[in-house]
Amino acid sequence: MDLSKAPDMKELHTLSLSFISSYSDTFHLDELPSLPLVPNLSSLHLTLSGDRRSISTSSLLKLFSELNPACLHRLSLLNLLIDAKQLSIILKSCPNLEELYISAASRHAALNCPDLKGSGLKVFHLNAPSEFGPSGDDLLELARSMLGLDQIGSGNRVYEVWRSLGDNDEKVVELSRWGRITVPAYFQIWRG
Repeated sequence: MDLSKAPDMKELHTLSLSFISSYSDTFHLDELPSLPLVPNLSSLHLTLSGDRRSISTSSLLKLFSELNPACLHRLSLLNLLIDAKQLSIILKSCPNLEELYISAASRHAALNCPDLKGSGLKVFHLNAPSEFGPSGDDLLELARSMLGLDQIGSGNRVYEVWRSLGDNDEKVVELSRWGRITVPAYFQIWRG
């Protein structure tokens, strides 16, 4: 899918693409859609339809070379399996990212990524196959290390992150199942 010759889209702020790909274990460079010039893009949602597949690091780097990643505040890469190294590339390439929604091959993609700790993420949602997905304890561990985080989740589980001071002024972090009347950010990305 080549969108690189699309008309001028300098005013476009949100781009959502769902695409299919030929079957192989890893998603390769030539299978990634070529994006149009969108210098003011602040929200990008890419969803691979069908099966989940690993994305190559070269494909991820190609994607960021076609964007102005410093402008991105919201990024969703679903069904493209991300590992810890690639998650680190995303966080370093997109320093102003506030919301990140990814699919991962295992829970270790997030747990083994030290760059999450210093990130400015407010919302983080990690989808993984149920047998490899993060547990509630994993999500709590991530929330404790990500100081600005407000929402965290996996699959259809979304939690609010509550921070308080406990006895002796110790910092307490708790996760509470989503209880607000507003729709969690993860479910809003499907609306565009």
